[in-house]
Amino acid sequence: PFVDEKTKFQVSAAAREHGAAGTILPLVSTVIAVDKDGFLDHALDRSKYRASQTPQAFAYDVIAGAYAQCTDYDFEHGTECLHLAQTYSNTRAKLIDGNPNLWKITYKPDLYAAEQMIKERQRQVALVTGGGRGIGE
Repeated sequence: PFVDEKTKFQVSAAAREHGAAGTILPLVSTVIAVDKDGFLDHALDRSKYRASQTPQAFAYDVIAGAYAQCTDYDFEHGTECLHLAQTYSNTRAKLIDGNPNLWKITYKPDLYAAEQMIKERQRQVALVTGGGRGIGE
């Protein structure tokens, strides 16, 4: 919810040039696969993967074409739009390094976290210099 102008520009420019673009961050959590009996099967090497973030940007024909071809499975098991553009519109997404303040509000706790960030940013300090009349009256 807190996208800076530089990031908006970078993602938009990359989408204009490549058809699709989005922001990413290194993974913090380990991603594991579980076998059918509920035991650890394997873990992914975090250094090879990134977390996809918002914002993402697309040429209209790329994302519209991708959504037109999506299957019910795509919608039920995750709709990473960058992947849909790659799969159904044959478009490679340009990935831009993001920052931890770029995340989407999906669940109620996300909304609470966003509200806290807004409150923190609204705390302002007024600095008055010079001792003119009327200050403090």
